[in-house]
Amino acid sequence: MRRGLAVPERLSPAYSLLVAAFAISLNYSVGPNLEFPGLFLVPVVFAAWYGGLKWGLPMSLLPFTRVLTLMAEGTQLDLYPIVISAVVRAIVYVPIALWVATVAAAHRALKQEVEMLEGLLPICSYCKKIRDDAGEWQVVEKYIQDRTAATFSHGICEPCLREQEALWQQAK
Repeated sequence: MRRGLAVPERLSPAYSLLVAAFAISLNYSVGPNLEFPGLFLVPVVFAAWYGGLKWGLPMSLLPFTRVLTLMAEGTQLDLYPIVISAVVRAIVYVPIALWVATVAAAHRALKQEVEMLEGLLPICSYCKKIRDDAGEWQVVEKYIQDRTAATFSHGICEPCLREQEALWQQAK
């Protein structure tokens, strides 16, 4: 049984645009004097988790939308502290996006590896071939090479070498 927060496995990172639009509209609606410092963190994390750095890094620049909306309104506020605030937030959001994208990629890689490794393998008791999903019997090496990054080099262990030498001597 799974516990904890249920996070969807895959969502389109384009949904982060909707989250960002909501954050921008909320930021715009409260006016120039009230700020929510963590408001843009949600779309940054969302974009980085589901879209990686390709989506997370551009979303890290969302604090500049406040500057742009205030400039578009023609506000008489001093924009210097607002720009500095946006720069500081963007500088903070970039490493967060990097971290979240890295954790998400590692999570997906581990999940894929676990899915690959779990389950029972139907193996022949005599020839040691493995039955694949299509019902075909494959040599162990081919089965593993098709599903992993592993490659094989063949050798002979000491007990088998002694056994084979004995058989070769008998055959002479």
